[in-house]
Amino acid sequence: MIKVETTLKKRTLAVICIIISLVLVGLIFVFAAYKIHYKDYITVKAEITDMTRELTSDHEDYIHFIHYKYSVDNIEYQSHRQFYNLIPRNIGGKEKIRYNPDNPIELEDTYKVNGFLVFVILYAFFDFGMIFALISVHRNSKPKDEYFPDYSNTKILK
Repeated sequence: MIKVETTLKKRTLAVICIIISLVLVGLIFVFAAYKIHYKDYITVKAEITDMTRELTSDHEDYIHFIHYKYSVDNIEYQSHRQFYNLIPRNIGGKEKIRYNPDNPIELEDTYKVNGFLVFVILYAFFDFGMIFALISVHRNSKPKDEYFPDYSNTKILK
């Protein structure tokens, strides 16, 4: 009974690890799709013109936006994007941004891409932790006599 339970636990953990790993592969493909979507965007130096925040629909948090002014082919554009309010920025400061060459007012959504990258990295750590747990369960479920046979009752022949 104990051996059956141990085998079932190992198989269940193995299936969970496989599912988690497949989800990780899927997340990596989604991240790659983001990078492919933005691959043709062009980098330009922009001036920060304003930083604003809006209350979320549930009125519990704020969404932060940064507004830019930049030139493309001697035409000045103004646009904004969501950003993490962790890095101090100054109005009038310069920052590199990436814009869509087909629609220069459209900026790369670094908020979404970077946030997703952090999620994928944390998920990968979780996945590797599950794999190491599976290895640990597999090693610890073997009977000790497989590793260290008991030779105490063995007689030495002369």
